[in-house]
Amino acid sequence: MHPLELIHPADAPFRADYGHERAAGVMQAMGHGLRLHILQLLAAEGELGLTEFEQQLGIDSSQLAGHLQILQQAELVWCRRQPAGHCYMLRGDEVITLLRSLKSLFG
Repeated sequence: MHPLELIHPADAPFRADYGHERAAGVMQAMGHGLRLHILQLLAAEGELGLTEFEQQLGIDSSQLAGHLQILQQAELVWCRRQPAGHCYMLRGDEVITLLRSLKSLFG
């Protein structure tokens, strides 16, 4: 197909059943520099607790908790409760793929 040919709507990557609202919610959750940093830390470390986040990011736990809650609601991050506190991790490899895509686009 020639690059300038029109794509039939049924073949388009953003069909009506794609989940535009879901995608918009994920992008909105990722639309904050600190939350992107949190996701990058989790991609690098695997799992982190609140204390580890506080040390690496230099922010207080109440501010951090709000950002983590947004990432959980967007289904980007899991939270596992442990006796010593909460432990956070990425929800799946798709999140890492998304972070890699952002890095290749924006450097």
